[in-house]
Amino acid sequence: MSLEDRIKKARESTVTVGNATFNCRLASVQEYVEYSIKSVIDPDVCRKHVTGWSGVTEADLIEDGKKDPVEFSAELFDLVISDKPGWWQAIYKHVIEKAKQRLEDKAANEKK
Repeated sequence: MSLEDRIKKARESTVTVGNATFNCRLASVQEYVEYSIKSVIDPDVCRKHVTGWSGVTEADLIEDGKKDPVEFSAELFDLVISDKPGWWQAIYKHVIEKAKQRLEDKAANEKK
């Protein structure tokens, strides 16, 4: 595995909200700082960091939807996340808290 692949793998994470599990790319330190400074709304952070899902059904996405699983696509996620505050709050918190922890860990290591 290349160094690039190892860095990407280290930034992968999942967060579960109800029956849905979201694959996320954690925010880099730079992104964390940018999100802290700029007024970025939670759904936009989710759009940038969610790379997949499992356990999401049509019923989760539309009224009278079927219980059939729905395959992830960035376009579909972009369309539905604006109407899913329970999802965006949990995903945002996960992405940001993990980035904050990485920044704190880096600062602690530099003090040593």
